[in-house]
Amino acid sequence: CYNNQSYTSEFMIVAVENNTTLQITTTANTSGGRPANVPFNITLNQGQTYQVQSSGDLSGSRIISTNGTTKFAVFSGNVCANIPSGTIACDHLYEQMFPVKTWRTKYIAVP
Repeated sequence: CYNNQSYTSEFMIVAVENNTTLQITTTANTSGGRPANVPFNITLNQGQTYQVQSSGDLSGSRIISTNGTTKFAVFSGNVCANIPSGTIACDHLYEQMFPVKTWRTKYIAVP
């Protein structure tokens, strides 16, 4: 943040299949009025999206498929990120998240 302004953290879910039912538990209260640490469910069809925003830190929020094998993608980021910290200008920052089950596996990175 810059000049003590707080910018919105957010994530967006993209459904890959029809009838994608997900349980979302955020670590901060959402801008849409959902309280932190209280699970709620959504259902999306292929190509539909669902965005969650918060003035708090959404790191550690969980999104799980309630029907087990449904595929979906999650992108998270911030509306205005100052990189490096303390710079005057900011940019929208977004990144696709990896599923927990893929952590500690092989990765290929470009320097």
